[in-house]
Amino acid sequence: MRHAHLLFALPLILASCSSQPPVPEERFEVRNQAASYLTYGWDYFTKGRYAQAEALFLRALHENLSVDHIPGVIRSYLALAEVAIARGDETGAGAALTRAEELLVLTDDRLLSYEVRSGRASFLQRTGRMEEARAMLDSLIASSSDVEKEHPEKVATVYHNMALMLAREGRREEAKAYLERAAALNERAKDQRGLAANYYVLASIAASEGDTETAVALLQESLSHDKRAEHAPGIALSLTTLGDLYLERGEDELAYLSYTRALGIWTAMGEDRRGNAILEKLLPLAEKLGKEEELSWFVGILRGRPDLPDQEEGSKGVTP
Repeated sequence: MRHAHLLFALPLILASCSSQPPVPEERFEVRNQAASYLTYGWDYFTKGRYAQAEALFLRALHENLSVDHIPGVIRSYLALAEVAIARGDETGAGAALTRAEELLVLTDDRLLSYEVRSGRASFLQRTGRMEEARAMLDSLIASSSDVEKEHPEKVATVYHNMALMLAREGRREEAKAYLERAAALNERAKDQRGLAANYYVLASIAASEGDTETAVALLQESLSHDKRAEHAPGIALSLTTLGDLYLERGEDELAYLSYTRALGIWTAMGEDRRGNAILEKLLPLAEKLGKEEELSWFVGILRGRPDLPDQEEGSKGVTP
């Protein structure tokens, strides 16, 4: 996944056999259908609807396997790896990436090779294998010039991940330089999700340096880009972190508002663990602000069973 925490704080599918191979028109029809499944799957992924995204990615894989369309199969595995990471399934993500890597020998698509290597570098970072990740990122950066011309957002991802590594090492100025380069490429590609991720990590660095004013401004910028992309997980993460910063600054009303907005998104996504973590922050804040009843009602609305207020004695009820 492309957002980072603030510093402060695949199944085997056997295609059915046919006595005759498909004619070329059928072959491209299948490829196009698979590409559509991937496109719709990424739409669901952006909105944080991972089960629907995974189902569509699997359908894309099935279609691509049925006509042995190797580039499509590889892209399907990359998509499945991404959704596995988002759902916390590192084993599944690793297996999908390995299968994609094994199939690369069957194609000379340099962009696809770059994407697979980039996905592996990100996975290595996520699983704590930093030396291997660093070596792969260095190799990717050295071979980025041709990719950057046509697909700047792919190179931006590599720069972003290098910035994450540098930031964790305390090399903040170098990290910021890579993030600024990544943001420039994402701006060129009009990649709103990528821009949101860049600004989020810049906010992380500002917060780690004690500059909460700049951190808040950068988080607002990140939020605006994620909202343009309707990237639900990113929106929720920025709102959660904004709440943390507002709370740290003693701006309780703004913290409460940010947390409740984030709670709505996490709940809509079915992310109960994250929603419960927000509630733990909201409960004492609601008590402090005298908003206990309001919060109870809001949580009920989110769960589909609001607690209706008692009618005053003598008032007339509403008959359905």
